[in-house]
Amino acid sequence: MNRMNKKIGPTKTKPEPPFCSFCGKGSNQVKKMVQGPSAYICSDCIENYRTKLVNDSEKAE
Repeated sequence: MNRMNKKIGPTKTKPEPPFCSFCGKGSNQVKKMVQGPSAYICSDCIENYRTKLVNDSEKAE
């Protein structure tokens, strides 16, 4: 058994939350986190990109 796999005893550390692949916020910092096949996106980024898409489409009209 190598050093990395050896159990020392119960730990009190919490697992890391998933982080948004776009802004880097943790799931505990946003309302929702959406998981894709190889990335996460938070509700804040979804809203920011949605607003930008709406504004860009309005300018194009």
